[in-house]
Amino acid sequence: AQARAADLTIAEGFYPATELAAADEAMLTNSVLEVAPLVTLDGRPVGSGAPGPVTRQLQGAYRDEVARDTGTG
Repeated sequence: AQARAADLTIAEGFYPATELAAADEAMLTNSVLEVAPLVTLDGRPVGSGAPGPVTRQLQGAYRDEVARDTGTG
């Protein structure tokens, strides 16, 4: 929901390692990890090898929404 609200293009799916390795940035999401940057793959960096701006934006938006939903923010 946060990505769509930020007008970001979303592409969910299963991607081969070659596509992930060529990405500017990549992330994993689930209810336990929330939004986790994928910064290395097979010992090589994905993008710059650091969390990218979109990942950081979505991490903050997710945490803000959880805080609102749980009354802790």
